[in-house]
Amino acid sequence: MAPSIRGVAEHRVLLLIDGARIVSERRIGASASFINLNNIDRIEINRGPYSVYYGSGAIGGIINVITKNPPGDSRWQGIFQTSYNTSRQEKAASFSLSGHLGEVGVFFAANGKKAEDYTSPHGLIEQSRYSDWDFLIKLKQQTKNSEWFLTFLNYWGKDIGKPSPSAHLKP
Repeated sequence: MAPSIRGVAEHRVLLLIDGARIVSERRIGASASFINLNNIDRIEINRGPYSVYYGSGAIGGIINVITKNPPGDSRWQGIFQTSYNTSRQEKAASFSLSGHLGEVGVFFAANGKKAEDYTSPHGLIEQSRYSDWDFLIKLKQQTKNSEWFLTFLNYWGKDIGKPSPSAHLKP
């Protein structure tokens, strides 16, 4: 899940969420796989060297994930979704609420997934279960001359990783 632009990857492609740098201690660099697709408005990809502006981590380019904004009007709206995947008994739920509190637009989303160990034609794949939860809060105010926003994204994951070939001995 490490992005690559024009053959350049790892710590040379800068990953941003709403313009904020995502850092990682992983050998292959940062990953945006924890962002729920229901929260993404668009993805901006800038190819080419941006190291003068962003530092050596942007030699290959920039990927900026823009989260959803509150609606332009003042009415409140909400969305609730659930899903179930039979191959790994994955249960997922997603909820979002957006509207305005006075002059400030508000977008709130909460998402969760939980999956059990899955089976292949060769049998049970041990330690393949996982669960993750996230929530996003985005505040935005727009006036005639300016715009500001504040994004808070929190993520928790449990048992996330690749199953080990010796999974029956250790995770």
